[in-house]
Formats: sequence, structure tokens, C-alpha cells
Amino acid sequence: MPSLSFGELPQVQSLQASWRRLLRAQRVLVAITDSSLFCSWMTCDEWFWRSGSLPPDCCREGVPLQPEVIGDFLGELLQDCDLPGAQIELVLPLQSCRWRLFEAGLNDSIQSVESARAYLAGLDDSLDPGNLYVSTLGLGDDTLVIGVVRSVLQAWIDVVEAADVPLRRVEWSLSSALGALQRSMPDDWFGDLAWMIQSSGQPGCRLLLLRDGIPEVDQSIRSNDDAVELFKTTVQAWRKLKSQKNLPFGWLATVAEEKVVDPARLMNETAADRHLVLDNSWTASPLMPEQESGGLDPFIRLAFAGLCVGQS
Repeated sequence: MPSLSFGELPQVQSLQASWRRLLRAQRVLVAITDSSLFCSWMTCDEWFWRSGSLPPDCCREGVPLQPEVIGDFLGELLQDCDLPGAQIELVLPLQSCRWRLFEAGLNDSIQSVESARAYLAGLDDSLDPGNLYVSTLGLGDDTLVIGVVRSVLQAWIDVVEAADVPLRRVEWSLSSALGALQRSMPDDWFGDLAWMIQSSGQPGCRLLLLRDGIPEVDQSIRSNDDAVELFKTTVQAWRKLKSQKNLPFGWLATVAEEKVVDPARLMNETAADRHLVLDNSWTASPLMPEQESGGLDPFIRLAFAGLCVGQS
């Protein structure tokens, strides 16, 4: 009769895996688009990243349609990166959340949250306000209220559970990237800002218009072919509305696929005064450069930076 090693017992293997997780606890940042998954972590005081293409039809417009499939994919990727102690900080996709800005002095904070919940739910006639989670983000004296549908948030929690790793934090990619943007603006810049966002494999793009670092307009376009003319019209209308305070107009693009949408053309069409370059000190190196066809998606990089600046 062959001898049985204690190390081969399932109970012992499970205990060993638990010890490895405990001894090698590691914060891992994770962002997911409709077609790709990105993760980043620190090793020996240096940040690394890796990405992978999701199986088809797993995620659509920021909603995970197959949480178990995405979770299995995440678990395998973490295993390939030798991260047995991964503790996930999840960055929700752009389309997962909705927002409303409350200006200082208009309402007290509790009324603002409840009013925002009803307003954000009202964007979808079939959504009850009670089915919306909300959080707040201070922007100077103003408050940005962010909402996510409960079922959508639960689906993302199910993704991490399927990967069999602990979930330590959830942030919206736009609010995290906005924090990094505000910290990374050039010291000599003061003015209005048009911020164009386009992520890897995502249809269409998004335009945010900011004054004093506060977002005032948020427009999404499904077709990249229509982006220039529609965004140009939006920018002109907004600047005309704000003409009583004539400020310099800056342009910022976090675009993953410039062959799909040309930010330079849009900057010229909107008569921007300056193309801004962020002073973002957070960097990460690809774990396997030979497997990454390009650099880290610029918007995902900014969202990760929002989580990492000032933290270890």
C-alpha cells in the first residue's frame, strides 16, 4: 500500500494556502472594462501591472454579465502573477455609476444625499431610489454624489468572490482618476478644462468639462465618428454660458486608441489655448512586456494613481 503524505491531504493543502495568503498579503488594484482586465501591485518598492482580454460577452456597459467567468479569469491571472495573498481594491468601470454635483450652500449634506439619490434614480424611470447605493466626494466646498445600482455593485462583488480573494475596497474609476488629475495639474495652469476619455476596447468616448477642478458637464458618445462635432458643439455652448468669467481653456486627453479617436483634431476644433500634460508621478512597469502590445491604458493608469498617491 503506498504511503500517503500529509501534504497531499485536502485539509492540509487548504491550510497551507491560507497561510500563504496570510504571510503574503498584497494589495492589488483591479480595473475591468467591457473587454479587458487590468491589475497592478507593488513588489520591492516598484509597481507592476498586467492585463488580459476577457472572454466575449462577459461585461457590457460596465455591468458584469458573467461574474463567475470574470472571477475565474481574475483568479487565474492573479495565480499567474504569483499573488496568492491578493487583497483586491476594485475600480468600477466608467459606465457603472452616475453622479450629481451639489454646490456649497444650496442644501445641507443629508438633504443633498437624499435629493441626489432620487435624482440619480430618476435618470432611469424603472429604478427605485432605494435600489441605489450612494457615496459622497468632497470637491472643495462642493459635494459630488455618486450612485451605483445595488444589483450592479453586487455583481462586481460576486466577481471577486468567484476569484476566491478578499475585497478590501471599491472605488469608481472616474472619481479616483479625478482625484489624481487634480493633484497632477501643472502648477502654472488656471482655467477651464475639457477632459476627453477613451479606454481600451470601449465603444465611444466621454467628455468632461471642468471649472476650478469641478466637473460641470459629462457627455458620452457611443460612436467615435460623431465625437468631434458633438463635443465641439457642447464645448462651445458651455463656454458661451460661462462667458461672464473668461478663463483660459485647456485640453486633456486620456485616450488609449488615438487611431480610433483623434484628440488633436478635437483640440483644434474647440480652439483650446493649451494642451495640458499632467505631472503624474505614479508609474508602473509591465510584468511581461513581451505580452503587452502597448502601455497601460492612460485612463486606467490615472484611476490607479488616484488610489496609490500617498499610499504604500
